[in-house]
Amino acid sequence: MENILSQIHLPTIDILKVDIEGAERTLFRANTDWLKRVNVLIIEIHPVAGCRDAVFDAVNEFPHSVQIRGDTTMIKFNHD
Repeated sequence: MENILSQIHLPTIDILKVDIEGAERTLFRANTDWLKRVNVLIIEIHPVAGCRDAVFDAVNEFPHSVQIRGDTTMIKFNHD
């Protein structure tokens, strides 16, 4: 994710939608410093072992609120 964000040269991302078909554990167990640059994360967390825990372990490092509607989870970060 750091490589992608460095290529687009944006200091912050208003809304990031992530739908990576069960690879959430891989992404969110790696370096998650990029979450500091995201205001809203919209993600479909797939029912693969460890995916949900990886996402929430990573986002719990930052103040946030969560809304879940069906398969979609929206996480609003409070970066001040």
